[in-house]
Amino acid sequence: MKNISIIILIAIFSFQGVAQEKINWLTTSEFEKAVQKENQNFFIFLEEDRKFENVPDERKEVMKQRMFRFLENEELIKYLNKNFLCYKFNSTASKRINFQGIEYKEVEERGRTYHEFINYLTDSDRSRLPAIVLRDQNFNLFEYHKSIPPTEEIKVLLEAEKLKSNYIIEKLGADHQMSKRSISMIENQSGRLQKAQENNKDKSVLSARNSSDQLLRILTYFVSESYQKTDMEGFMKETRK
Repeated sequence: MKNISIIILIAIFSFQGVAQEKINWLTTSEFEKAVQKENQNFFIFLEEDRKFENVPDERKEVMKQRMFRFLENEELIKYLNKNFLCYKFNSTASKRINFQGIEYKEVEERGRTYHEFINYLTDSDRSRLPAIVLRDQNFNLFEYHKSIPPTEEIKVLLEAEKLKSNYIIEKLGADHQMSKRSISMIENQSGRLQKAQENNKDKSVLSARNSSDQLLRILTYFVSESYQKTDMEGFMKETRK
C-alpha cells in the first residue's frame, strides 16, 4: 500500500511538472536589460484587448486562451526557452511605457489608434495585431525571402504577351478594346517583372495565427540561419511532416 502511494505521488508531481511548463516571459525591465546585452535572439508577442472591450472578463480569457493555444505546446515552449528571450506586450493594458529612456504611448490620430511602442518593435507604423516579432542578437529584424520570384517564367509570359499584342494591334488597330486590354496586360507583367528583379526582402514581423508546428518550423528557419540560404516557402515545404 505504501509503495502504491509513493507511485501515485510521483505520478502527480511528474504531471504537475509537465503541466507547469511555460514560456519564460521577461518583464519589461528584464527585456530592456536583455536588449542592451545583445546576446540572444528575441521572440516578442504583441497583442491588444480592444476587440474584447465589450466581452465579459471570463469570456475574454476563454477566447484568448483558444486563440493562443498554440503557445502552450510543450515542444514549442522548450524550443523558445532554449533559443529565444521572450517578451509579451499588450498595447491596451499599457497605455504608456518608458523604454531605454524614451516614453512610448498610445496615440489617437485621424480616427486611428496605435501604440508607439508597437511601431518601435515592429519597425512599422501599420501593424496588425496579434503579431509575433523576431529579432536577432543585435536586436535587428531578420530579413528573408518569403518565396523566390519566378523571374524567368515572368519574362517568357511578357514576351508572349508582346507578340500577342502586336498581332492584335496589327489586325484590329491600336484603338480597339482588345488592343488596349493587351497593352494593359503588358504593363502589369512588366511591373511584376521589375518587382521580382528588385529582390526585395521581408522582415520578421509575423502573424500570430499559426499552429504550434508551423511556428516551430518558422523559428527553426531563423535559428538555423536557413533564412540566409533559402526562401521560407521552400524551407516550410522541405520540413513539412
